[in-house]
Amino acid sequence: MAYYGALGAGLFALLLPSFDRALNQHKLVRRSSVARFWLDTTACCLLGVLLSATYLAPLFTDFLATSVRVGSSNFAWQTISATRSWDVQ
Repeated sequence: MAYYGALGAGLFALLLPSFDRALNQHKLVRRSSVARFWLDTTACCLLGVLLSATYLAPLFTDFLATSVRVGSSNFAWQTISATRSWDVQ
């Protein structure tokens, strides 16, 4: 669900200058102010990623260590012939 929120916030930030131009037609919107808005928004997003890196780095390293161990497991007990009750062994 957090991905949907990030996607929605990103689309909102991307389209906000267009909405501002459509709603305030009497106001002149310069490209430099729009570029500055996008630059500030990108800087804030990168700052947020950097601030959350202390939490994300251990999460990813633990996830990768666990997923490699689970991925190399032997799942021979879960074959189709083992789950059918009518096979005689």
